[in-house]
Amino acid sequence: MRVSRRRFLGASSAAAASGAALLTSTPMAYAVPPAILSPRQGGPPTPPAIEMIALNRMGFGPRPGDLERVQALGFENYVQEQLSPIDSQDTLLNQRLASAKLRIEYGPWESRISEDLPFSYLDAPLETLWPLANYQIEPEGAKRNRPLDEVIAATWLRAVYSTWQLRELLVDFWHNHFNVYAYTNQAVTTTWPLYDKIMRRNCLGNFRDLLREVAKSIAMQYYLNNASNTSGAPNENYARELFELHTLGSLHYFNTLYGDWEKVPGASEGKPIGYVDDDVYEASRALTGWTIEDGSRHGGITLPNTGRFRFNEPAHDRFQKRVLATNFDNDQKAEDDGERVLKLVSEHPGTAKYLCLKLCRGAQTPA
Repeated sequence: MRVSRRRFLGASSAAAASGAALLTSTPMAYAVPPAILSPRQGGPPTPPAIEMIALNRMGFGPRPGDLERVQALGFENYVQEQLSPIDSQDTLLNQRLASAKLRIEYGPWESRISEDLPFSYLDAPLETLWPLANYQIEPEGAKRNRPLDEVIAATWLRAVYSTWQLRELLVDFWHNHFNVYAYTNQAVTTTWPLYDKIMRRNCLGNFRDLLREVAKSIAMQYYLNNASNTSGAPNENYARELFELHTLGSLHYFNTLYGDWEKVPGASEGKPIGYVDDDVYEASRALTGWTIEDGSRHGGITLPNTGRFRFNEPAHDRFQKRVLATNFDNDQKAEDDGERVLKLVSEHPGTAKYLCLKLCRGAQTPA
């Protein structure tokens, strides 16, 4: 029997009811989906209908009645509908999110009794989430981790119940593409709803906008250490992943072939076909001073403790740089060096090829 990811998620949600993280909204009952391949007598299998392919590869699989609805709507109309999601029309999901309760388990050393609570942090602003990371303000670990727990639970509900399946699939894709360990530190865990919203807000939009928001996010700044990247103590972790994983990809890494950036084909015209280690080093210099206001000492000053992104000019390497055969003059204003790096990598033809390859590979895997 073929089981779609969406049916599996629905069954898993039901099974989770006995676990520590209890979702008390009632799971949807799923019928066994019809076989999508019908062998012909003495011949190859009959190809599935295009609508069934769409439901499996543009989402987490069909629910009962979905195939008939898409067939009535028409494939092209369904695609256009999925490309323009309207939250207010996601009636079933909105009901599930509003009625869901998630178990919060307090440790024996904590003062509260474990209980089932509704979601309260999915749409919370930074000003609400940031103080929770402070042990002195919120001493109970279960409460500090609650925002992440809610995002995990809501992600399952959205995958099962949302009408806008393409958006949910792309949110999952971009979370994997811009991978961050959610338990990097308490600030990342507590503010995870904000990182999830970056994916949701931009998953169908402009890649450069998405890249910029990710670069400045609390999650990515801490996970890849750019928050501590200063002219006095440079850190290339984020810059390397920016090239290797987020934009051009390892297929366009040519350091083993061309140790000198000038030897990379196209470099003499200012359009290198790929990148070398020097580009990573120079990009890390361009991104010095990009940090998070967390009350720490940074670049010789003490930052405020707000959780907001900050360009800390005293920590920035202000001298001339060269990235992808493009010269950066010294003493650029504010965060222009870093913004220029993001523009160069997001607009490089290698980035489009790399992203399209990943998206097409993902689309080849049916739900």
